Amino acid sequence: MSPARSLLARLVAAPTISTRPVIELAAEVARRCEDLGFSAELIPDAADPQKASVVASAGPPGEDGLVISGHLDVVPVAGQPWSSDPFVLSERDGRLYGRGSADMKGFVAASLVALGRLPIDRLRRQLVLIWTHDEELGCLGSAQLVPRLRDRRLPSEALIGEPTDFRIFRMHPGHVAVRVICTGESAHSSKPDLGASAISAMARVVLMLEDLQAELMREPRLSDYLDRPFVTLNPAQIRGGSAVNMVPDHCELRAGYRPLPGDDPLALARRIEARLTELPLPPGT
Repeated sequence: MSPARSLLARLVAAPTISTRPVIELAAEVARRCEDLGFSAELIPDAADPQKASVVASAGPPGEDGLVISGHLDVVPVAGQPWSSDPFVLSERDGRLYGRGSADMKGFVAASLVALGRLPIDRLRRQLVLIWTHDEELGCLGSAQLVPRLRDRRLPSEALIGEPTDFRIFRMHPGHVAVRVICTGESAHSSKPDLGASAISAMARVVLMLEDLQAELMREPRLSDYLDRPFVTLNPAQIRGGSAVNMVPDHCELRAGYRPLPGDDPLALARRIEARLTELPLPPGT
């Protein structure tokens, strides 16, 4: 087994879905970086000691070097039709399968193995490795690193190993999460006219967001660089109600959108807020 495949198998075997600890894998990656000749730092999450990111550097400090970055967490596997154990790397038809094999433990493994072939002690420019936690939850790990690294001299350019079908992208959309809460008035289901359904109100919100997404698709920009040159909007999670025989008085929706490079990241949030104030909601909500 090749060194890259062996390391990838080890990384995939760590079930670092975003709701589980990542500290052990982060510590192992930090040790591997040190073995390569980097000065590595394990930076724990401020609120959860079971989460941590890794920052490793080599070469003289300066902005003319390179950052190589990726994340150590993966998305969940529950309810998905896996034909093999998602945390055991397997090969079928010349391809490797396992949770995170592409997004993005494959890049972490390939980077560490490739760097092991270089004379790290002879670097003339700074090379920084940044491996973060909880990227899949909204880049929580990298957000915590920003104030920690603000005063350090870091390279101004970065290589991010997200899967892109082996195409090189020089820019990427961002991500903003929004939350919408509808409140109503509870009543027994035998007399629903005495209440006001928060779920019915949220249904209108969802339809509004679908209309807004259609508008956004008609506002393309940066089509020379992006395969989807418009802001994408995704109503991702919805929760409401307490019992099947009660009119729900509360409903919450979480949605995410991806602003394009150069956008005001909160511009669409304000646009959504304005639409909400104009939305004809059922009486009582």
